[in-house]
Amino acid sequence: EVNLNCGCPSDRVAGKGEFGASLMLKPELVRDCMRSISDAVGVPVTVKCRLGCDDHDSPEFTANFVRTVAEAGVRHFIIHARKCILRGLT
Repeated sequence: EVNLNCGCPSDRVAGKGEFGASLMLKPELVRDCMRSISDAVGVPVTVKCRLGCDDHDSPEFTANFVRTVAEAGVRHFIIHARKCILRGLT
């Protein structure tokens, strides 16, 4: 399987552009990436994410992320059962 980790909140990862948990804020981008990956490989594609990100932590936010990314054929999500905080911690 190929897994895209959209759950890493590390500033060294998520703070350097479109990587890690910052991707949860861009579900359409994740969907498009997963579609391209799925088209290029012959194995299942999966996504790891969190329950939310910063102030975006409602059940609707998470459901929208999963629903949007699933449009690319992703059928398996690994959900870390807490939200991440990208900004505000030192």
